[in-house]
Amino acid sequence: MRYIFLTGLLAVGSAGWMPALAAEESPLAASQAAFDRWVQLQESIAGEKRDWALEKEYLDREIRLLREEIGLLQERETLLKEETATIDAELRRIEAETGGLKLAAARVEEKLPEFETAMRSLNRALPAALRSTIESLFQRLPREGATTPAGTAERLQVVVGILGQVDKFNGQLNVAPELRTNAAGEKISVSVLYLGLAQAWFVSQDGRFAGHGMPGPQGWMWTQDDSIAPLVSRAIAIQENTAVADYVDLPLSLE
Repeated sequence: MRYIFLTGLLAVGSAGWMPALAAEESPLAASQAAFDRWVQLQESIAGEKRDWALEKEYLDREIRLLREEIGLLQERETLLKEETATIDAELRRIEAETGGLKLAAARVEEKLPEFETAMRSLNRALPAALRSTIESLFQRLPREGATTPAGTAERLQVVVGILGQVDKFNGQLNVAPELRTNAAGEKISVSVLYLGLAQAWFVSQDGRFAGHGMPGPQGWMWTQDDSIAPLVSRAIAIQENTAVADYVDLPLSLE
């Protein structure tokens, strides 16, 4: 019986220790699991911090680039405003000039018939040598009172062309061959020295026929004066560089 009792006691003791041992292992396992979760959480937090650091660096770089781009855009906007202001000012100036030019063109168009009439009158008073030079321009003038298909610019160009040639002739000495009528009514070939459009002197090739002239309302008026033939011949030779330069005392009329 004692043996059986001991065996039963041992069995009872063994049965009593097993729950106690199991109860002691449960908190340890729970602690281990909690620790493992904590470690995982710390690793996750560290990973998130690394990711955020990289993301923050990227965002900071993007912000710097955007700020630089904004600065460039602001500079460009300032330049565009300045250019726009300059263009606006230039447009206003051009509009003002255009208005002035239109007004001037209207006045010129209004006065053109008077200018053309004056050119036709001037033609009669010009020396034959000059008239022959600009005959083509005079032919482009419209007839008195007639309509013309030519525009204002073309008509003005003709008037300016005539005046330019007249001014050029008037500003220098000119030698031209012409025909003069002597006292006997004969046509004699002469060389004429023009002092612009103010005075002129002529002499024949043989030096026997000479005279002087000046412009009049209906054209040039000529006066025979054979005594000045040597002077005129000398002056013409100097003008044509066939004689040495010298003073020549030619008669002048101030009428």
